[in-house]
Amino acid sequence: MSTRKFHRMLIIIGFCLFWVSGCQSSDERSNDEKVKSQDSSWNIQMQTLFFHFDQLSRYIYSDSSFSNPKAAKKIEKHLSELSQATRKMKHTPKEAYPEKDPSLPIMMTRLEQSLFQAEESFRQRNYQYARQKLKGAMQNCYYCHTRLSKGLQLEWKTGLKELKATSPFERADFLVASRRFTAAEDELEKIILSKTSSYFEKERALDKYLTVALRVQKDPGKAQRILLGVINGVDFSSYKKDVFRRWVADLESWLKNEDSLGSLDEIEKYLKKTEQKKSYPLDESSNVRYLRASQQLYQFLAQKKVSKQDRARAFYLLGQTYEVLRDNITWELNEVYYEACIEQRPGTPLARDCYKDYENSIVIGYSGSAGLFIPSDVRRKLRHLKSRANSLAYQKK
Repeated sequence: MSTRKFHRMLIIIGFCLFWVSGCQSSDERSNDEKVKSQDSSWNIQMQTLFFHFDQLSRYIYSDSSFSNPKAAKKIEKHLSELSQATRKMKHTPKEAYPEKDPSLPIMMTRLEQSLFQAEESFRQRNYQYARQKLKGAMQNCYYCHTRLSKGLQLEWKTGLKELKATSPFERADFLVASRRFTAAEDELEKIILSKTSSYFEKERALDKYLTVALRVQKDPGKAQRILLGVINGVDFSSYKKDVFRRWVADLESWLKNEDSLGSLDEIEKYLKKTEQKKSYPLDESSNVRYLRASQQLYQFLAQKKVSKQDRARAFYLLGQTYEVLRDNITWELNEVYYEACIEQRPGTPLARDCYKDYENSIVIGYSGSAGLFIPSDVRRKLRHLKSRANSLAYQKK
C-alpha cells in the first residue's frame, strides 16, 4: 500500500470515529436535555400546586374561616385551580416523574381524588368534609416529601401563627408539605414528650419523627437522642422500650459507619443481614435499618444514569423495605415496587423473584377467617404479571 493511500485511509477512519463520537455525544446531550426539560416541567407544575395549597392553608385549619361566605369565592377558585393542576400532573408520563419512582403516580392519583372530593363537597356546602379531604391531601404530600431531602424549595406565606388552633399532627403534616422539616420535627417532639398525648399518638408521632430525621435530615444522632429521652422518661410499655433500645443500637452502628451502603450490592447485603436479625416477618425492631436502607435506595435512584437492571433491583429492595415500613398511606407500596421491578426486567430471574413476593403479598392481603378470596380483576392482574415475569420473549434483552 502506498504512503498516500495509507494516509488517506487514516483520514477516513479518523473522520468516521469523529462522526460516531459526535453522534454519541449528541445523543447524550439530547437525553440530558430531555431529563432537564422534564425536571423543569415537574418543578413548574409543583410551584402551581404549592401556590394554591399556600393560599388555601390559612382557611383549611380554621372552621370559621373555611365556612365564611365572604371567603367562598376565593376558596372555590383556588380549589378549582388546584384540582385542575393535579389532574394535569396525574397524566405526566411515568418516566418524567422524579427518579422514575412508580409510587409517585399512585400518590398523585390519590391527591387528585382527595381534591376532587373536597371541591365537590365545598360546592355543596359540606364544609367539614371538604376540610377533612384537604387535610388528608397533606398526608400524600408527607409521603412524597419524606422520600429524599432534595426537592423544590419555596417560600410559603402561611406560617404557624395562622395554625394556632390546629393539632400538632396537622401542623407537622403542613410543615412537611411545605418542606420545613426542622419545624415539623419540633411539632412531633411536642407530641412525643407531652404528658397529655395518648400512647397511640406518641407512637405515631415517633414513627413520623424518625422518617423525617433519618430519610430527609439524615441525622441519626438527633434520632438517637429523642429515643433515649423516650426510653428514660416517656410512659411506654417495657416491650416497646426494648424495641427502642434496638433502634438506638442500630443508630449507633450507623453513626460509627459500621456498614457501608455506598453501592446497590452493599445495600442488598445489608437488607439480607437485617432479614436474618428479625424474629418474625413484621418485626418492628428492624425499622431503623429499613429506614436507612430505603433512604440509600432512593438516593441511588436519584442518580442521573441508572441501568434498567439496577433500577429493577432497587425497586425489588424497596418492595422488601415496605413489607415492614408500610402504614395507612404506604400500605400497598411493596406491591407497587414489585410490579415496577417486573416491568423493568420482564422474563428475568429477578422479575420472577419480584412476582413471587408480589403474589405472596396478594395472598396474605386477601386471606381471612373465611379463607382466601381474591377478586377476579386481581386474579387477572396476577396472571398478566406472571406471564410478564416468565416471558421468554424478554429473556435475551
